[in-house]
Amino acid sequence: MIKKGIILLLYVAGIAAIVTYKQPILTWLANGDMERLPWMIGVAILLAAVPAVPFGIVAGIMGAQYGPVWGTLINVATTTIASSLQFFAVRVLFQKQGRQFVTKFKRIDHFILLLERNAFLAVITARLIPFVPAPTINAAAAISRISFGSFFIATVMGKFPVMVLYAIMGDRLSSNASGMM
Repeated sequence: MIKKGIILLLYVAGIAAIVTYKQPILTWLANGDMERLPWMIGVAILLAAVPAVPFGIVAGIMGAQYGPVWGTLINVATTTIASSLQFFAVRVLFQKQGRQFVTKFKRIDHFILLLERNAFLAVITARLIPFVPAPTINAAAAISRISFGSFFIATVMGKFPVMVLYAIMGDRLSSNASGMM
């Protein structure tokens, strides 16, 4: 119980810090170079794990900084790591609370039923729909019987097209705002 409390406290503290320092963090990301790349990846993982900043903004910044190819790879890697961390947190520490969290969302019962029938297809489909909250997908998958390997592969495959789009938009916006459309 104490371990759960400490992890929850750290998560809440992280959210508070990101909300408080959102603008300086985004500015720092936008002015990064190759020397800062490991730090930028770490910050991107934190931002993807804490839904305080829409990750599309971070993904666009990565595309603008590193181009569409490297930006996409960085975005997919960071969001997949963040999703995996959330998956493990719910599965290991917050199984009961995860069930309660997931039931707060409308139509989640349909998604849970789909998860029970074909977890891989449910995760990849949900990842392809940009307005489905990633933490909801992660929590729902963690409380289901999906294996981590299937979750991981479905997450990478589902996130890839969206992250390509964000990276290309960021790259185009940084080089030619009129060419973005």
